[in-house]
Amino acid sequence: MVTAIDNSDLVMMVVVVQVDAGSVLGHGHCLGHGDGDCAADDQDAHDDGGSDDEGDVHVDVGNTVEAGYDKCVKLWDSRSPSKEGLDEKAKAAISVSHDHPVEVSLMSGRTVSLQTHGDETLESLRERAQRALGVCKGRLFNSTGSVLDGGGPLKKSRLKYEETLTLQIRRVDICGGKQAFSAILGDGSVVTWGCADYGGDSSAVRDHLKNVRNIQTNHLACAAILENCSVVTWGQGANGVDSSAVRAGDSSAVQDQLRNVQQIQATCGAFAAILGDGSVVTWGNVGFGGDSSAVRDQLKNVQQIQATAGAFAAILADGSVVTWGDAGFGGDSSAVQDQLKNVHQIQASQMAFAAILGDGSVVTWGNVGFGGDSSAVRDQLKNAQQIQATDEAFAAILADGSVVTWGAAKHGGDSRLVRGQLNNVQQIQATAGAFAAILEDGSVVTWGNAKHGGDSVHVRDELRSGFEQRNLVILVLEEQIIR
Repeated sequence: MVTAIDNSDLVMMVVVVQVDAGSVLGHGHCLGHGDGDCAADDQDAHDDGGSDDEGDVHVDVGNTVEAGYDKCVKLWDSRSPSKEGLDEKAKAAISVSHDHPVEVSLMSGRTVSLQTHGDETLESLRERAQRALGVCKGRLFNSTGSVLDGGGPLKKSRLKYEETLTLQIRRVDICGGKQAFSAILGDGSVVTWGCADYGGDSSAVRDHLKNVRNIQTNHLACAAILENCSVVTWGQGANGVDSSAVRAGDSSAVQDQLRNVQQIQATCGAFAAILGDGSVVTWGNVGFGGDSSAVRDQLKNVQQIQATAGAFAAILADGSVVTWGDAGFGGDSSAVQDQLKNVHQIQASQMAFAAILGDGSVVTWGNVGFGGDSSAVRDQLKNAQQIQATDEAFAAILADGSVVTWGAAKHGGDSRLVRGQLNNVQQIQATAGAFAAILEDGSVVTWGNAKHGGDSVHVRDELRSGFEQRNLVILVLEEQIIR
């Protein structure tokens, strides 16, 4: 946390960071200024995809107290002035304006000294703190959780008296598209590589890619949601990238609508964004769901969107479903519309959808060869808890831990060879053509296309060793408890 105070001859700063690579320091309000204790308050509005097990951070001026984090850093000047006698107007008028030495200390005891002044920018302060502390890129937040960046001087940053800023160090998040990667760095900037036409070159929008929250990709383009809930796109313009063009396949016609964006989903060639009011904005290839005008009046109070390669399905607040896009990819759900009530979850293969209803039953639609027809296993699909999908098949975990599969046999739709092993299944993961189930005892069962991971025989011993060691630990703990 960084606190900046100026009383003509004094600057006071406190910076607390999570130093461990791959971790996130929660940002929030500073509480209990009177006794010097601060608590980091987790704010969902600024969730970066990092760890959710953030603890409270307590900071005393001149003393750093660990509470839930491995390492903390503080910057302060021991000549701390008393704020007694200052009225609110005087406190609000205090700003940073002069050069002052600031101590930077790690909990290990390593200390460095920084100079700061009112003309220094927030960006410069952040970068110097990072270099001095030997940490990766981070972001500064004020006490309300707003991101502080840019080239403005500290004296014009409108910092309040004893306002606490947080330097947040978060893990690097990588998003893979069809032929390119995008990485969100700790400071919210983005680095891209791979095929330039498919999203690997973001140089045209680099200056706009700041404070990025998450990224969604389709086969040819990328769309980033920023912390202010606006959207930046790049990649091949024919698939939803150029946000200023009027033609279908570009998003300029909807750019003014892309405000307060909460979530983005993508087909192969189009994007769909859920806004804060539950409405939906789409752009990109019309044939792949880029045009939702036919169902615009129905797309209200949308809670979740799922996508196949060429169509979208939205779950509304009342549990009903609205679909659009290519009918062959599940964009037409009219045949099962009467059944799509009280829908809790939707999963998608490349060309079909599967919905779990409130009573645990399952409704499917789309291309029959890709799992759009589950009639052969309808009587078995009861009390479904979770559904996973390969490109052409589905697998459902039932309440009793058993598994039901359907769709293309070669892509995992036929699990008869391992049915006897699929007991007490806790979780299922999928590749394009195979499934892997984790059982309650920690063992793993695979099926589907061998080239896609459906045959795990060559690592069977390693997998068995893993869950045997786990069971041994559990047994030892149980014996200790009994004693």
